[in-house]
Amino acid sequence: PKVTLGEFALSDVQVQVVDLTTPRRAEHRIEDITLSLRDIDSTDLAKALPFSLEVKLPEQGRVTLSGEAAAQPLAATLDLTVERVPFANASPYVEPFINIRLAGGVIRAQGRATLRDGVAGYAGDFGIGEFRTVDGKLAEDFVKWTDFAITGIRATSAPLAFHADEIRFVEPSATDRVEADGTLSIAQAASPA
Repeated sequence: PKVTLGEFALSDVQVQVVDLTTPRRAEHRIEDITLSLRDIDSTDLAKALPFSLEVKLPEQGRVTLSGEAAAQPLAATLDLTVERVPFANASPYVEPFINIRLAGGVIRAQGRATLRDGVAGYAGDFGIGEFRTVDGKLAEDFVKWTDFAITGIRATSAPLAFHADEIRFVEPSATDRVEADGTLSIAQAASPA
């Protein structure tokens, strides 16, 4: 059957997920999802549909995508903005593999992502600010930095290529300790918790 729709809109959606499969409880919250998809036609899956998506996260985190996407063949052109997306709540997924905790950090990005003929690409910037880890044993600072930024990114999946105008670290620091048994705390951190 033919289905056409001028616009599908969704707003004020909140999501809370609690994951108890991890050694330490992981909680994730989306404060608001707003989605708009226009010019839907089930008989023309190759037609690029205009859409916009905004996801609001705790602590002023926000992800916005806008552009066009087609189902067959799969293709998209997306303008992307990521602002202050916290990732310390990902720590329970890291801890079984490495004995550190993600104590802070926010991700940001601004750019354009594309998918055409099976080739993915990205042009823009990416950064992680206010990053902080602590060792899993004493909960003392391990690795931290004020800002890490990659600007002027141009990347493609085929041919596999990556270019950046600049990679910049601001105030990076790491703390290591010689334990009583002569081992370094970094060796303990690299071991599973």
